[in-house]
Amino acid sequence: MEENRGFRKDSIRGHGNDIGDGFDQEIERGRSEKDIEKNERRKIRIPKKIKPREAKCSESIHRETVDSTKNSKEDKNIEPSSKNLPCKIKETYRDRDPKEENKEQKTARNVTRVGRFCIIFATFCFVCGILILASVIGSGRTDANEEVGELTQNSDGTTQNDDSGIVTDNEDKTEDKHLTKAEIYARNIDGIVSISAEINGATGIGSGFFVSGDGYVATAAHVVENAHTVWVILASGKRVEASIVAENEFSDVALLKVAGNGYKPLTFGSSSSLEVGELVTAIGTPASLEYAGSLSSGEVSYNNRILKVYDKDGTLTKKMKVIQTNAQVNPGNSGCPLFNVKGEVIGMVSMKLGRDYEGLGFALPAEGVKRIIEAMAAGNELDFDILGGVAIPVPRLGISGSEYSLDGIVGVEIVGFTNNEQGAVKVLKEGDIITEIDGESIYSTSRLSETIGKYRPSDKVAVTVYRKGQYLTFSVTLY
Repeated sequence: MEENRGFRKDSIRGHGNDIGDGFDQEIERGRSEKDIEKNERRKIRIPKKIKPREAKCSESIHRETVDSTKNSKEDKNIEPSSKNLPCKIKETYRDRDPKEENKEQKTARNVTRVGRFCIIFATFCFVCGILILASVIGSGRTDANEEVGELTQNSDGTTQNDDSGIVTDNEDKTEDKHLTKAEIYARNIDGIVSISAEINGATGIGSGFFVSGDGYVATAAHVVENAHTVWVILASGKRVEASIVAENEFSDVALLKVAGNGYKPLTFGSSSSLEVGELVTAIGTPASLEYAGSLSSGEVSYNNRILKVYDKDGTLTKKMKVIQTNAQVNPGNSGCPLFNVKGEVIGMVSMKLGRDYEGLGFALPAEGVKRIIEAMAAGNELDFDILGGVAIPVPRLGISGSEYSLDGIVGVEIVGFTNNEQGAVKVLKEGDIITEIDGESIYSTSRLSETIGKYRPSDKVAVTVYRKGQYLTFSVTLY
């Protein structure tokens, strides 16, 4: 074993007879071939720092070289040709300096670190660029709105029209949380007013609310109907004379205007999404000015209720789209706002069902009211498309009649005309018995009203009458 350790290291560096000579010497000294091969494997060691793939390649090259060059001359630094080897190696692994390998590894690590830093820096620059671009686009839109001058921002986050001052949009401006009744009251009381209307020596009381900061006030039309003087009483108690911009009896909506600026406009919400059982709050002036600013609350009893309205003669005049609530409303509450849990106006109180009923109050839906007052402020004509969000017109045939049944003839006999210029008066005559409308049998006055109610004003219908022993059909334009 001592002699083994003294074996010359340079005997394995060549690929010629030195290796064979070494084997012969070991055999001559009594060593077995198995021990010699074992000893040779110990001497041929792969450097630890060579990568696994490179090590395997180098070892196979060396072994092939040893087998193929036993008879060549001794050459301590043979560089195998890359053309004859499976891997391209410029120098043998025995001659590689470990320090150089350490430098290469350090260089590789440094390159990797630099690459990572560059990726992180590029990502940071990209994110910053996106944020800056979004900021520029947002500021550009704001500047565009300011240059056009059509909309301005109120201090409470609502948007109002510069020309009419009417609050037109509150998209996502109101906090999406439920307010207490006290919070709803505190937030909106400064925008709610009482209305005193002088009508033929008498004084009527109602409620209203600001819809703009420059003095526009919404209220119910019947509050100021036929009034020659109208006063608006602010929450502070100050009285300001108001002018009637427009009023519409059909929808029961009126728009007033007071002088000055800096008033507190209320924010409109959506009434179409209301659900039965949702909490609502009304703030107004029930009974008299002594009770101004009174709060009542309840729930939505029914949304989108169609309420039929009749005149003194019992004739159906219109159908109203309303929000039914059990919040207590009384005479004087007409025109006051109805709030949802976010403190938004979702309706304007218009009426209650008779004096003998409690818990049956009705409010006009906010979307319909807002559309009407915007048209009023702009001076536009109120057609049925605008009014339809609140009131549905009932078409009229223009007759008065009575039920008729004689000799197998059943229908409604015309006894007179309610309009001498429009409707049936142009083609029908008194004494005609209406038996059909567009093919539907008419056998009572209620059936006639129900059938006509399916149409809209200006629609044409085919009216069949029995006249002097024969049936005649005429085209009549409803109004």
